[in-house]
Amino acid sequence: MYVPKSQILTNLYTNGGEYVLSSNDKNYIGYYHRLSTGELFTGKNPNDNSVLPLKISTPSLSTTNDNVSRIVGLGDDPDPAVGIEEAQPWNVAEYLQSQGKNIFDYDEKLIPSYSYPQLTDKDYNLGSFIRYFAKKSNQNLYIEINKSQYDSLKNKENNWDYSSYIIFTITWTLTGPSPEAVSNINQSVVATTERQQKISGLLKFFKNYSQFYKA
Repeated sequence: MYVPKSQILTNLYTNGGEYVLSSNDKNYIGYYHRLSTGELFTGKNPNDNSVLPLKISTPSLSTTNDNVSRIVGLGDDPDPAVGIEEAQPWNVAEYLQSQGKNIFDYDEKLIPSYSYPQLTDKDYNLGSFIRYFAKKSNQNLYIEINKSQYDSLKNKENNWDYSSYIIFTITWTLTGPSPEAVSNINQSVVATTERQQKISGLLKFFKNYSQFYKA
């Protein structure tokens, strides 16, 4: 069935816990796309191989105020080094869809969602990797994101709320003579980033500067 591009949100990504496969209720992690009807499917767009229907998992959603412009889900944080204040933000589109409303009737932009780093042997061989972050422009609220979200915000894609965020990267050291040495390196890099970006609160964001260390 042909669907006009204007009626599809493509290249969306979920880290899990939001959607399940309609056929077996299995948690879904990966790219997905959404039609103006509210229907969800796996794959970056309808032309991907093995496109399967998705449905919303059943999280507990609540609005923070009368202006339903954004929903915040305070679920379990998968990263013990990040506190609850870095909870994953939810786009209100999920809430509207759960209510059977057409998300394209609302002028809503995509917002960053928390992404836990996925390290590879190549990263450890190099001794470092790139971490991606977004900060609310008017608040000291930080969130770690993935490269795909970072690129979308950096490229100012129309379906993203890029104007509300400051984005930046950090080169995170993984290996060294000791956890303490690696911790000192990473803390220094974060402090430099805070000065260069002219932001505050970033140093307090990290709970463990030797996170992901490997001897």
